[in-house]
This record gives sequence, C-alpha cells and structure tokens, in this order.
Amino acid sequence: MKSILIVTLILVANSAFAKPSRATRAKRPQVMSTTTVTQPSFRKNLTVIPGVGFSSATVDAAETGANTKINRRSGINAGVLLEIGRQMVTFQTGLVYMQDGFKATSSRAEGGYTYVSTANTQLDYLGVPLLAKLNFRFREPIAIYGKAGLIPAVTTGVYSELGTQDHRPDGSIRERNYVKTGRENLRDVNVLAAAGAGMAVLGRERDYRAEVMLNRSLLSVAQNSTAPSVYTTAFMIQIGMGFNL
Repeated sequence: MKSILIVTLILVANSAFAKPSRATRAKRPQVMSTTTVTQPSFRKNLTVIPGVGFSSATVDAAETGANTKINRRSGINAGVLLEIGRQMVTFQTGLVYMQDGFKATSSRAEGGYTYVSTANTQLDYLGVPLLAKLNFRFREPIAIYGKAGLIPAVTTGVYSELGTQDHRPDGSIRERNYVKTGRENLRDVNVLAAAGAGMAVLGRERDYRAEVMLNRSLLSVAQNSTAPSVYTTAFMIQIGMGFNL
C-alpha cells in the first residue's frame, strides 16, 4: 500500500513540473505590445517657406483715358511663419517678404499721332500675415489645408521705369521722357487680402509643405491724386519645411 501511494505522488509531481509540449505552447495566446502615437491637441509650428510668384495689376481705364494693357512680371517671396492652435483650426503669423509689380502699356491717338506710355514697376513688401488656417487629415501622414486673411505690409523698395513714345504718321518713333522713379508717387503702407491652399506631409519633428497663395492689394499702390487707381494681384507657389515646437 505504501509503495502504491509513493508511486502515485511521483506521477503527480512529474505532471505538475513537466515542460509543456510544442502543441500546448502553440495553443497559448501571444501577448503583443502595442504603442499608440497620439498627436498633441495644441499645435505649435515654425515654418520657413520660400517661393516664386507672378504678379500683375488692374488699372481703371476710365481714369487713364487710354487703352491700357497690363502684363505680368515675376518675383520671389520668402517668409517665416508661426502657427499655433488646435489640430483642425490654427492661426498663422510671422514675417514675409514679397515682390509685387506690373508692366503696363497705354496708348492714345491724337491729331494723327499715337502716344504710347510704358511703366515697369516692382514693389518690395515686408508684411505680417494674419491668417486663419483650416486643416484636414487626408491620409496618414498627409494633410490638406486652406487659409485666408490679411497681410498688412510696408513698401521697403520700389523700382519703376516710365517712358513715353510718339508714333508719327510717317512711321517714325520719337522716345521722350524716359525716367526711373522711386517711391514718391507710390503708397508706403498697404493691406493685402490673401487666400491659399496646400498639402503637408506631417512628421513627429518636422513637416514638408507645398502651397499656392493669391493676394491682392486693398489700397491703390499709387498715392498721387492725379495718378489712376492701380491694384496689384500676385499668384505665388511656395515650398517649405516646418518644425514642431
């Protein structure tokens, strides 16, 4: 009887401490470690965004009394933008440099003569954007956005060439009054209405962005009372990098 009890205890001990078989190990559920990446609810981002632009202007033909043709001119732009706010709605401000301007040709006929006036004007603006931005998460890690607002700006530099040609009935041309002017006839401070849209590739530490912007001066760039009303419009393409703060 004692021998039977001893054998029984040995078998129970072996079964309790024995290693599980491969089939048993295979049936056990595996515990997977998961890491959840959460985006902060409040966003702070500093973006450096250079680009190129094409600008033109609108002139009131009734004020010029002439047939006026406006051509585009190209320029550069660059800026540093600070973006703060929630994930979907943010606010942008900072400091931007923009080149606006236009090329204009106007003509009028009088007494058999045709008088042609030309103007090639470049305006350098330094502005502080005040933009509201709406962000949409398109597909990880891509987001699309739209923004709009105002850009108060100071005219930091002006380059303007003015010229007049007399086209005579015999076909000859006499050039006269060709001058280079400064800012004396142009406004020192202006306000631009701005709107744009873009796409961003989001990351933990930095973002990559591409966007298009359209701005228009709300005040005439000419401040001389005898000058016609001239409003500039610029279309800009910008590519930049943002750093999360």
